[in-house]
Parts: sequence; C-alpha cells; structure tokens
Amino acid sequence: MSALDRLCALAGIEPDYRDGLGQLRRVPDQTRRALLAALGYPAESDAALAESLAAAVEEPWRQALPSVRVVRLGEAITLPLILAPDVQSLLWRLECEDGTRARGRFKPQDLPLVAAQTIDGDLRERRDFTLPLMPLEGYHRLLLETPDGGAAMHLIVAPRMAYQPPALAGDGRVWGLSAQVYGLRSARDWGVGGYSEVGALAEGLGRNGADVLGLSPLTALFPHRSEKFSPYAASSRLALNWLFVDPPRELAGEARALTSSPEFQAQIAAARAGALIDYPAVAALKRALFEALYAAFRQRKDPGPFRAWLGKQSETLRRHAIFEALAEAMQAEGHGWWREWPAAYRRPEAPAVAAFARKAAKRVGFFAYVQYLADTQLGLAAERARTGGMRIGLYRDLAVGAVGDGAEAWSFQDTLASGVSMGAPPDALGPLGQDWGIPPWNPRALAADGYRGFAEVLRATMRHAGALRIDHALGLNRQFWVPRGEKANAGGYVALPLDDLLGIIALESQRAKCLVVAEDLGTVPPGLPEKLQAAGLLSYRVLYFERAGDGRFKAPEHYTRPAAAVVATHDLSTLRGFWTGHDIALRAELGLFPTNELRQQMERARADDRWRLVNALIEAGLLPQGTSPEQLDFDALSLAVHAYLARTPARLCLVQVEDVLGIEEQANLPGTVDEHPNWRRRLPLGVAELLADGRLARLAAELGRIRPRGRKPS
Repeated sequence: MSALDRLCALAGIEPDYRDGLGQLRRVPDQTRRALLAALGYPAESDAALAESLAAAVEEPWRQALPSVRVVRLGEAITLPLILAPDVQSLLWRLECEDGTRARGRFKPQDLPLVAAQTIDGDLRERRDFTLPLMPLEGYHRLLLETPDGGAAMHLIVAPRMAYQPPALAGDGRVWGLSAQVYGLRSARDWGVGGYSEVGALAEGLGRNGADVLGLSPLTALFPHRSEKFSPYAASSRLALNWLFVDPPRELAGEARALTSSPEFQAQIAAARAGALIDYPAVAALKRALFEALYAAFRQRKDPGPFRAWLGKQSETLRRHAIFEALAEAMQAEGHGWWREWPAAYRRPEAPAVAAFARKAAKRVGFFAYVQYLADTQLGLAAERARTGGMRIGLYRDLAVGAVGDGAEAWSFQDTLASGVSMGAPPDALGPLGQDWGIPPWNPRALAADGYRGFAEVLRATMRHAGALRIDHALGLNRQFWVPRGEKANAGGYVALPLDDLLGIIALESQRAKCLVVAEDLGTVPPGLPEKLQAAGLLSYRVLYFERAGDGRFKAPEHYTRPAAAVVATHDLSTLRGFWTGHDIALRAELGLFPTNELRQQMERARADDRWRLVNALIEAGLLPQGTSPEQLDFDALSLAVHAYLARTPARLCLVQVEDVLGIEEQANLPGTVDEHPNWRRRLPLGVAELLADGRLARLAAELGRIRPRGRKPS
C-alpha cells in the first residue's frame, strides 16, 4: 500500500466509489491529496505526504486523553490513556454540565496494558481506564492531572434513541402538509410568505386533522445581498430569516407614516401581485419598516421583553448580530466576503471585532432586534399549530450546511474544511455531478471542539419545532467533497463519525422533544438505514423511488414503518410535473442532459411509469379497473396517490401543497441557478383560500379516514 493510500485510509477518504448511475469511479490522486489538505494533512508533495502520514500515525499517542468521546447512557465509559510507564498515580475530575463534580485517584499500573509505542525516543503505554460512575445525559468535561500538567476531554453522554412523540406511540401514524414558506400568500403579505402565514396555515390544517406542517428552511440569509435567496445556501443556520417577519397589525409614529404613504403602498401592492418573488424589492420594503420599528423601540423606556430574550440566547447568536453589522460596514467600504476583510476583523474573537461591537452597538442591536421579532413570530406560529390541534406541529428543515461567506462559517471557521465544498456524484438528477458551494465540517476539528458547532446548529433548528428534517442525512456517514476549481464529478467521499453525530442528534432531540427525519436519498452505504432506524430517526421514502425489482411501484404494505412517506421533494418534479413529463422537457430545454439518447431514454421510462402508477392504484383499489393514464383526471390521481401513501405503515405521510393545487413547476431544479426561477414561485392561492379549497378538504377527509386521530389506523 502506498503512502497516499495509507494516509487516505487513516483519514477516511475512500479510494473509489460507485456513483448514482452505477459507474465505479476511481478518485484521482490529485483529488485525494486536495482532500487530505482540507482535513489538515498537507500532501502537495511526497515529502509533505510522508510527514503527514507519520503525524497521523503518531497522533493518537501524543495526547493523554482522546479529545472527545460520545457514549450512550448506561454504557460503561472506558477511555484509552496514553502515559509514560513510570507514572505512579493520577487524579481524575469530572465537571458535569449541571455544575456537579466528582473526582477520584487511581494507579495506572493497576489498569490493563493494551499497547505500547515509542514516540520521539520515549516509551508510551496505552492503558484502558473505566470511569467508576455514569454521569447524566449531557455535555461534560473530564480532566486528568498528569506529570506534564494535565489533560482534558469532552465527554458526551447521549440517550440511545431520538425523541418519539406520543402521537407515534404503538401503531400511531400521522399526516401533514409541506410548503415552501416564501411561496405562501395572504391579504397582508408584502410579496413573500412569512411566519404569520405559517401560523395561520398550521392552525387551519390542525383543525382539519393534520398533525404536521413541513416547512422549507427558515434560516438566516444575507441582509445586504438580497440576490442570495436560496434557503439551502444560508448565511447561518443558527439564526432566522428576517424576510419572513410580518409587519405588525398596528403601527404608529414613523413606521405608520412610512408605510401609509401612497408610494410605499404602491410598492407593497406591486411586490404582492407578482407570481415570482422580487427579493430585492421585498428586502428594501421590510428593511425600511424594521429600521423604523427599531428606532421607535430604542426610544421606549422599558425594553424588558427584548432584553430578557437576548439574555437567554447563545453567544453564537450574539456573534451573528455582530457579523451582520460588520458585514454592513465592510460592504460600505467596498470589501467583499469576510475572508477579504481586513485581517483584524476576520476572526470573531479578535480584539478589533470586540471594539467594533462596542462602537457600533446600535447597529448590532438592530440585527439582534430583527432576530427577536423573527423568533417571537415563529414561536407564535408554533403555538397556533398546537391551538389547531396538531400533535407534532412545525416540521423544520435543516440544510446540509451554510455557505462559506456567511455568519456561520465566520463563527465556526476553525471547524470547517477549507478548499473544498460539499456536493454529489453523478446521478440521474445530475448526470454531471453537483457542487453545492458549501464548506463541510472538518471531522477532525469538529471532534476536537467537542462537536460544539454541530450541537448548536441542531439546537437552533429544533427551536419551536415538533419535528426536524435533516437534509442529505447521508452526510452524517460520509460526504462527497469537491476540491475548489475542480469539476463536480472529480470529487471523492470522506467519512464522518456517524455514531457520534447520531448520539448528539438523540441528545438534542430528546431535550427539544423533537422528532427527527433523515432524508436518506442517493447513494446509500450498506447498513446506514439500519443505523438511522436504531437511533430513532425516521427514514425518507419517496413514491417515485419506491420500486420493486421489476420497476413496479411498491405496494403500500411494503413501505418501511419508521419513515416519512412523500410523493416528491423540493428537488424533484411535482406530481403533475411527473405526470406530464414537464420536468424532462424543461431539462432538455435547458441543456441539462449530456446526450439526447439519455433524454429519450427518460421519456420512454416516464411513459412506462405512468402506466405502472395507474396499475398500482388499481391494484390497491383506489382507481376503477380499466382506468388508463389518458382518461385520468389529475385531481382524482392526486387523491388516489396520497391515499396510497397514507395506507403505508410509514409513521408520517406528507403532502406537498403544490400537489394539492396541481402545480406543474417544482421549487428547485438541480443544476440550475439563473436558468430556472428556483425558490421564487408564489402559490396561486392565499392561505385562507387554500384552507377553504375543496381539493384540500377532500384530501384531508381521505387521509383522516385512513389515519384517524385517537383510534387505531384503518
């Protein structure tokens, strides 16, 4: 085995992989060297490679304790100690998250000897130490007094499984609706959907028997760059999107004068009327309102609720507000993204950043204030879901990462891999591969930091949520990294500490009482679905992909029980788009097929799939015998398809609002940026009209019959 192969094996870089088209691909040596560098192992030359390999081999022997250990509650906590053979006695101290402490002393010679190694001429022994107590679940610190001064590690005790809501106890099954938040409409919106529309929709759905409202990501985008509006390319997943904050019903003073002017009202009307969202226009309108509201807020004598809220927030949210104010100032001076700022401002803990925060306290306060408005309104939406009778509530979406020029990357830059971005290998949806432009966690640095960033992101995204969807959950096990400057199909897979990450998901899930759904679509490694299921996560089952060996659609009874069953996702065609072949025609129009032969192959397969779907619905007794695709009304098709999914044993059945209304266009077309209006389409109906629509009423009645509340499912 070559030095490159050995180091890649130690670092978790796979030498080859099979892509989504079934082709076996060898990862080029140039790519593997770039991935090693991103992990902190310089490998640009043979000499650097040899040095990195030696360091990787010796690394476990150079620290008395591992940097982190994640254990499940009830397991014995056995830790490897690396010590000189002449150490006679050691003191350990455990500092628990709740403030309690414990300590003890032991003799290393009384512990079993596992291995020995000479490092820099000195003998080191590995002995296994079992902690004589089991702390409660949480994030703890274990310290060890050694002759050279001591060592410390993160000790995380997690539950064995993620949270399971009472609504899913026994044979419990629920249904719900999913929606792109920005696309929601109301009589009061300013050209984009928001938290008030979410609350109204959740309450109305709850009264119609739904237990879940699935939402597109709500995470913070870029206040100063309104052209960056993809919800899956956030500035930070630790803060909320202030564009979704809805204007208060009662305005006074400057805010009232501003918004009541004929010119401002005309701008609102123009933004509201569009079929596509004009993000720059909406951002300008809402920014003007929030500035006026904040000015009035600062004049109040009792800002108590805001101060109380701010006192409960994490340091990371405070850093987010500082970043927004700093980005505003840097942009005004002509600077680009944060890695191009003056060096003194590139790190959040830098003295110059602290000085800026003091000097610009008013601007920092403004960006904290809009987060307060967003969090308050989202909390009210969650409460309206409960008021309507939803037993699970809002189902939030955790994007796979945040973009490199945003607040999250600035805050956690030391635990991100540089020079690479996440993506996906070639598959049927992206034959050329995908590069998402999102920096991944560096698993080595993340572990050294006790998985702090990962836990904080989970905590923030589970806030006000009864369920959480983890986008591209395959990334918990391995991620496809693309070196900067390379084509997307020139990437390779890097392993992540799956068991540790699942433990932290379980811990945060139990604390937030939040169900977790893992979107496990794509090239799935063997054994991963079983591990996700054992950790209490629901898998994702998409109608389009659930097939028997001969291509037929799986019968409802053959679906997985611990799963969320859906027709499609935001990256796939809607049901009507699938039925008409609109998605294939659109890809052909935009030149997204590498060959005309592949397009024709997909068209033939789609024609077969229409017949397969109709036959599956007939066999399930949901359509009359003899029904053909040509004679089938779409509303009847949609009702039958969702009844088909509702009959599955899957715990959760979700309906896309686009499929209720028969919309042909999908929210996002992978492989496009400006060629297709991704993340911009508004629904043709407002929330009130949607809740009164007969199509939704019929669907709710049918799903409620199949999945009734409070009784055993039929």
